[in-house]
Amino acid sequence: MYNGWVTHTCSCPPDWSKFFKAACDQHRQSILELINAKGSLNVSELVESLDLSQPTISHHLKIMVEAGLLSMTKEGKESHYTIQTEKIQQCCSGFMDTFAPQSASK
Repeated sequence: MYNGWVTHTCSCPPDWSKFFKAACDQHRQSILELINAKGSLNVSELVESLDLSQPTISHHLKIMVEAGLLSMTKEGKESHYTIQTEKIQQCCSGFMDTFAPQSASK
């Protein structure tokens, strides 16, 4: 009998929705694209490139860190953000293994 709970073995957030909700937001995708292009950015660098306020960008970064899309390292007073490529790959392949196992093995 289906109980509504899906168990998975990858190191994603406890539920898939947190990861994918963080990834599907248009502003967060723009942030991911910029960080992907540069390798690592801080909030000030993101503010310069995006038409968003510093508090809004900080809010999005917090959500992405909590979801496992980004990692944050402190350098003095600045926080630098990088993409967690391995975690994203694990989550996406874990999702495919769970919900589309035939497609994942092709």
